[in-house]
Amino acid sequence: MIKDFIKRILEKFNLEVNNKYIFETSDDPIEIIRRIFSTNDVNTIIDGGASIGDISLKFANYFPKSNVYCFEPYSEFNQLLSVRFKDNERISIYPFALNSTNEKLNLYINKSKGTNSTLPPASNGVSIYGTQFENTGLERTKAISLDNWAKQNNIHHIDILKLDVQGTELDVLKGAYDLLSSNGIDALLLEVNFQNCYRNQSGWDALISYLSNLGYCLFNFYNFYYHEGKLVQSDAIFFRNDILKTINTAKIFHNRSNILLK
Repeated sequence: MIKDFIKRILEKFNLEVNNKYIFETSDDPIEIIRRIFSTNDVNTIIDGGASIGDISLKFANYFPKSNVYCFEPYSEFNQLLSVRFKDNERISIYPFALNSTNEKLNLYINKSKGTNSTLPPASNGVSIYGTQFENTGLERTKAISLDNWAKQNNIHHIDILKLDVQGTELDVLKGAYDLLSSNGIDALLLEVNFQNCYRNQSGWDALISYLSNLGYCLFNFYNFYYHEGKLVQSDAIFFRNDILKTINTAKIFHNRSNILLK
C-alpha cells in the first residue's frame, strides 16, 4: 500500500522511481544501439581497437546474425583474441591498426596496455593517468584504412563501427571517407577524448564536425570519465541523419530524459 501511495504522489508531479538496472543500462551505449536497431537486421560490425575482445563478444551476443571483425594491433592482445575466438566463426581477427594510411606505424606500448596507441603519450596524458601512461616499449604494426579493407573483403555496408583507438579516432574516420560519404555505415560508437592525452591528437570538436559534415548526428554521450573535475573522455553514439529520422525514440526513452522506458 505504501509503495502504491508513493507512486501515486510521484505521478501527480510526473515523476517516477526507476530501479538501478534501468539507470545502468541507460548508460550502456551497446544496449542503446540494441534497443534502437532490430537485432536481426545487424549483419556487419567493426570493432576497431578490440583489446581483449570483451566488447566484440558482447556485440556478437547482442546481435546474433552479425559477423564481428576485430582490429587489434598489439601483438599480445592479438594472440589472446586468436585463442579466445578460435572456435567462434562469427568473430574474425585482424592484426592491424585502423588508420587513414596503409603503411607501417609505430605502436607505443604503455604500462597499462589498454592505453597503447600509434600516437606517443603527451605530458597532459601522463598528468591524468600517471604511471598507466609510462612507456614500456615499441612495436611496428601494419596500418590499413577501413575503405581499403572493405574493398579487399568485398564489404559494402557496415551496420555498426566501434572505435576505441586511443586518440586516433579521427584518423580512422578519414580512412573511412568513402564508406561514410556513401551511407555505407549506419551507426558509430566512438571513444571521444576531451583532453589531449596523446601527441598530435585531433580535438573532439574536429571529430564531431567531420561526422556532421558527412551527414551523421551525435545521439548522446555515455560513460563519462573525469579527472580533478575535468571531463577527460566518454563514449558517444552517432547515427546517420536519415536513419535517426526513422527512429521512434518516444517508444524507447522517457520524455525529456535519456532513461530507458524499461
